[in-house]
Amino acid sequence: RLEDLKKDIQEKYRMKNKGAETEDQRKLSFTCEAILSRVQQFVIESYKIIPGVIDALKKNDLKTVGDFVDLSQRMAEMNLRNQVPETVELARIARHKLHAIASSAFGGGFGGSVWSLVEKKREEQFRDHWRNAFLEWCRSNRRENPECQFFSCRPQPGAYII
Repeated sequence: RLEDLKKDIQEKYRMKNKGAETEDQRKLSFTCEAILSRVQQFVIESYKIIPGVIDALKKNDLKTVGDFVDLSQRMAEMNLRNQVPETVELARIARHKLHAIASSAFGGGFGGSVWSLVEKKREEQFRDHWRNAFLEWCRSNRRENPECQFFSCRPQPGAYII
């Protein structure tokens, strides 16, 4: 089924770019592989990761939540290719250095934000250590005065119709 989707995207891509008038227009077009990679990200995120996280949360299986969120973050880096080093590093620090339950970048890509899930009792200490570790990473990578804010919030109910 994914192979049929790939063929369809390749054909549409070929037809779309057939009329590209300038080299600049052709450079701005996504390659078929990039489009397929984004579709693959969407399908896996929608049909595997999100349902998996929901099921794991219902079972209070926080390790599995973290594993699914890690997969989502890796796919954002590899398939979407829209992460900047700072968002990648923030998620990495949270998970692998500070042992957050889960952590992932979100937003429009090429910047944005990173969230982390930690136990309530670790919230303040985690936030302070996360900020300090990130600022140290920035200094060691010659990223001067990053504009960043670290804050805590509690999960809230999703949108609903009244």
